[in-house]
Parts: sequence; C-alpha cells; structure tokens
Amino acid sequence: MTEAARLRAGIGTHLEVELVSDNGTVEPMVLDLVADAAADIDAGQVGIGTPLARALVGRQAGSTVAYQQGDIRSVRVLSVTQSAVAPDMEAAARRRAVSDEALRKVERTSAEIFSTTFTSKWGGYDASQMED
Repeated sequence: MTEAARLRAGIGTHLEVELVSDNGTVEPMVLDLVADAAADIDAGQVGIGTPLARALVGRQAGSTVAYQQGDIRSVRVLSVTQSAVAPDMEAAARRRAVSDEALRKVERTSAEIFSTTFTSKWGGYDASQMED
C-alpha cells in the first residue's frame, strides 16, 4: 500500500471528492483543508471547522461519507495527498475587512433611511451632511 493510499484527510491535505446529491448527480470538488484562519473558499482552501471538513477529517481515499447539506447527501473521497499550497494566514484579516466594510455600508444606509423619515420639533436630518 502506498503512502498516499494510507494518508488521512486533515489540515495540510489536498482532497479530490465528489459531492453526491439526493437525485444522484455527482459534482467534483477539489479542496485543501486548512486552519480556519486561513480558509479561503475561492482559493479552494476549506477551514477545518466547517461541516464539510469535519465530515472529511480522518477519511482516506475510497471512503464515502454521509453528508447532508442542501441537496447533497454524501461525499466520496477520491484522493488524499499532501497539499502543495501554503495556507494564506492573511485570509482571516481580509474576511474581517470585507465584513467591516459591509457593516459600515449597512449602518450608513440605515442612517440615511432614518434621516428621510424622521422629523422633530427641531427639524429633520439632512443625509447629505453625513460623513462616509
């Protein structure tokens, strides 16, 4: 038995899997398991704390794992090898920056909506005077 055949999925591994839907449709997926802080789904790096990663940890090539998410019912592990990609530890900071910017925009929109609907005995708010 080769070393690759004995390798189990975990942080630092590269997996080729098939997602099997409830109607039998098979969708191939390639991913690397990384620490949650380095997760970047667009780059195929899935955090170890995600439901998919938790289902795959410890599995070897040839395994089929029950996994229910949306219309997916199972995952077949086709191969498990050492990852050749270094995890990007800045991914968490980028996710936080995007989240912070989205929150800022939501707060701005909420303030603008409020300013167009509120009047008091002292007058209303002028949304154009708000800072970005």
